[in-house]
Amino acid sequence: MLEKVFDLFNGFIGLGGAAMMFIVLTLLSLLFGVKLGKSIEGGFRMAIALTGMSAIISLLSSSFSPALQSFVESTGIQLKITDLGWAPLAVITWGSIYTLYFATICISLNLIYLYLKITNTLNVDLFNIWNVSIIGLLVSYYSHSFLLTSIFVLLIYTAMLLNADAMKPTLNKVLDFDDNNITTTAHPSFLIAPVLMVINKIIDFCLPFIDKYDFDADTLNEKIGFWGSKFAIGGYLGVFIGILGKENLTDIFILAFTGGVALELFSIVGGWFGPAIEPLSGGVQAFMAKSLRGRKLYIGIDWPIVASRSELWAVANILAPILLFIAIVLPGNKVMPLGGF
Repeated sequence: MLEKVFDLFNGFIGLGGAAMMFIVLTLLSLLFGVKLGKSIEGGFRMAIALTGMSAIISLLSSSFSPALQSFVESTGIQLKITDLGWAPLAVITWGSIYTLYFATICISLNLIYLYLKITNTLNVDLFNIWNVSIIGLLVSYYSHSFLLTSIFVLLIYTAMLLNADAMKPTLNKVLDFDDNNITTTAHPSFLIAPVLMVINKIIDFCLPFIDKYDFDADTLNEKIGFWGSKFAIGGYLGVFIGILGKENLTDIFILAFTGGVALELFSIVGGWFGPAIEPLSGGVQAFMAKSLRGRKLYIGIDWPIVASRSELWAVANILAPILLFIAIVLPGNKVMPLGGF
């Protein structure tokens, strides 16, 4: 029986993140009283938004990776082990029955926390449970304790939910969400946010003059026009990566144009997440007003809601050659961090 349940759940996960979110968001909307047509519309919008983000990321990766790999080959650096990124790891992790167990206890914990008002976030991003699962599998391997592993996974998941609550006001400000928007993210990558907040406070105290300068891409665009636009920033990055990889002039142009279109598309596709969540948002608000005296409930989805900010991709592409440099100079390292690009 357990094996059949696992096979069924594994088949659901095998549909991929976009299909999962389509099904989950549609069913959640129906659960909160949204009409069938609107529920399907919201789920479909979310699926195409996630698919769009994935397509743009793939475009950047497939375009920029060969140039960086050419740089490694031209320098004669021997990095024999290739890191292909998160995708293969996610597939392997979801192949473990432990992931089903971790998903079950995490979802149960989320519902308990909502009932006890410990969190206001309902995390529907089921696919990325694999991030928590891989940590749990590593803890289990080293601790040989199933109880300790379970406690550790639940602590990580608790931190993710509380962090999603704490980040909501900042997300509203950064993404121009209104006060009625219920979208947030509990993705584990954002657990670095509290650390960055402390670093930001230190910078405010030690280097207060930095706050006088706004490096926001939209503000730069207003001040200097084309030179600060999203597609110009993408162009700069393409030229930089092309020169680093010793590409010819034709390929450098292609990289520049690819970077420009990618950063523009991130902004456009990022705007699809708001309309996607609106049907569910309306249903949740009506339910909360009627049943829970207007209590606020947030819906946690995948990290690409922040991908509309061009600064994210500018920093990511600046860090790519830095990561490559670290891989080259790190003593004893044989890993080519291709997945990080």
